[in-house]
Amino acid sequence: MRHPIRLLGGALVLCIVMPNARPATAADRLPGFNPQRHMALDEIKPDMRGYGMSVFSGTTPEPFAVEVLSVASANVGEPAPGKSVIWIRCPGERMQKSGPVAGMSGSPIFLWDEGAEDAQLGEGGRIIGAFAYGYTLSKDCYVGVQPIEQMIEAASRQRDPDTVVGYGGDGGRRLMSIALAQAADQKLPDHQTWRLQALARLLGVERAAPVVPARQGEGMRASAPMPLPVSVHTAAHAAWLNPYLKQTGVQAFAMAGGAAAPPPWIDGERVRFEPGGMVSLPMISGDMDLSGSGTVTDILDTGQLLLFGHAMYNEGPMKMPIATCYVHFVMPTLSRSFKVSGTIDVRGSMVHDEVSAVVAVEDHRVPMTPVTVTTHRPADEVDRTFHYEIVRHPYLSPVMAAYAAIFSMTTDSYPPMDHTIAMRTRMQFSGGRELYFDDVMPLGGQFGPFFQIMPAISALAFNEFEPVTLEKLDVDMTVREKIELAEMVNVTVRQSELEAGQTLVALVEVRPFRQEPVTHQIEFELPRDLPEGNYTITLGGPNVYLQQLIQARPHLGRIENVDDLHEMIQWVAKARSDALYAVARIQKRSSVAVGRTELPKLPSSRAAILNTTNSTRTSTYVESLQAIYDMPYVIDGQATIQISVSEPRPRD
Repeated sequence: MRHPIRLLGGALVLCIVMPNARPATAADRLPGFNPQRHMALDEIKPDMRGYGMSVFSGTTPEPFAVEVLSVASANVGEPAPGKSVIWIRCPGERMQKSGPVAGMSGSPIFLWDEGAEDAQLGEGGRIIGAFAYGYTLSKDCYVGVQPIEQMIEAASRQRDPDTVVGYGGDGGRRLMSIALAQAADQKLPDHQTWRLQALARLLGVERAAPVVPARQGEGMRASAPMPLPVSVHTAAHAAWLNPYLKQTGVQAFAMAGGAAAPPPWIDGERVRFEPGGMVSLPMISGDMDLSGSGTVTDILDTGQLLLFGHAMYNEGPMKMPIATCYVHFVMPTLSRSFKVSGTIDVRGSMVHDEVSAVVAVEDHRVPMTPVTVTTHRPADEVDRTFHYEIVRHPYLSPVMAAYAAIFSMTTDSYPPMDHTIAMRTRMQFSGGRELYFDDVMPLGGQFGPFFQIMPAISALAFNEFEPVTLEKLDVDMTVREKIELAEMVNVTVRQSELEAGQTLVALVEVRPFRQEPVTHQIEFELPRDLPEGNYTITLGGPNVYLQQLIQARPHLGRIENVDDLHEMIQWVAKARSDALYAVARIQKRSSVAVGRTELPKLPSSRAAILNTTNSTRTSTYVESLQAIYDMPYVIDGQATIQISVSEPRPRD
């Protein structure tokens, strides 16, 4: 301090000037705000200088220079109508070369007080907030900083870490909408996506959300938070995942080998969370590490970790694991530089998620879901089994579970050009609920299993009744080097005029892939009480069967509790691709359903009474005849046949 001596009215006056003296600010009244460690928004002025801390390689934070450009304040009126942001410039050579780096989200920014401009990078200063927003393809490295008091305010709203978190909303529909768009974009045939289409119809997903792939050189809005990067091993996988991850603040980047575990010389026990240190978000662990990464801004006296400077989902209470993290290096690119990193050790969990920050606590663990994938490929001498654990979150679990399956099948190569994937899947959910699939996918490709696994999990995980979590997943996939697909060519009937009670005989001609046509004889027994009249019988695969039934029985889409939802999904799960379905509607027999319960043999007088009630739970449906025939291949296409049915004639 300086001690200037002044002469006032003949007296010597000693003036003590404290360089760190500061007026009180509104932030001082905020619990957790420490004016010795934190700098309030009101104290920040243009041209102030300081540094940020972030990990660029290894586990040790390194400093980078910053200077304040301006403060965009939204704190006008009470309560504040918006959020403030501090704009800084990073003049150092490293940051000028890379620009804002995905994975730096949360990097603490320190400013020096007046009179400390000669301080060294990484020394002194007070935290003003977190590196949070940035441009791509900019000519200079400008960064938006989330003010520290807004992050501390978010921490003040954190609930008990063991708070039960339930997820409803339209997340399942959004996932299916994205999947429908991907299927349409790749022009996938119905025989690969029929289960997705059936569940989408039952859940009311009428159209696909547009999928806009990230393009090389595409800019980013200044208001968009920096993404949390996750490395995957191919560009195709990154393009596939990003439409789903876009909802989470995570972005996949293609990197040879994908995310990798830390080198063997790293002592993971010695790595701790610290301001400027990395934090990993393990979404898949085990035989694959798929994890997002960000940075710790500060650790409050309460033990709460302030992360990212922006939301992940912006969903309030949340439960997701966090882990210590190792950075291999920063990949500088023209469009978006990113950190290539991997998980070291799970140490806690994220418990609160807001616009300004994600809050985490150490020593609080959340369970993950075990996933086992066994693959049988022609090139492998023995079966291969992969073991994973995936994050338990209704939005991420369906995507991560499906991605674990397709990664296991393509870890060395894609399926051969001519192939069929035989797939058995067992899903176990909370509440003792199970789903089981046993199906085949001709020409399923690398992403075919995704359409089998993701829709069923998301349909059950997102519901308005009670939290449901995936507790275990087992997938068994066999790749066969032949295309088990046949095109329907023609259908003829031996007799088109029949009596009720007789058996319809139809000859179905199909052409198996690269083979000569084959004729299958099917028999369709007509009930003796079938009303006389003309009937249309539709033959085709499961997509034809399910579409016909959903249209005839709309009450099946009436979901009143989670058990109804589970039953509906099971109904779709039991259908098989390698079967021929025959469906005929009985137009002259309209029955009544109360809720989802069908009353097919109700007397006409009683049905009329129920049908005229004012209850919205009562509806009518069209009864139908159904027959299923096992086939050695998947039938592509459909056909209809017309028959005329008369009453049975008396027999001698």
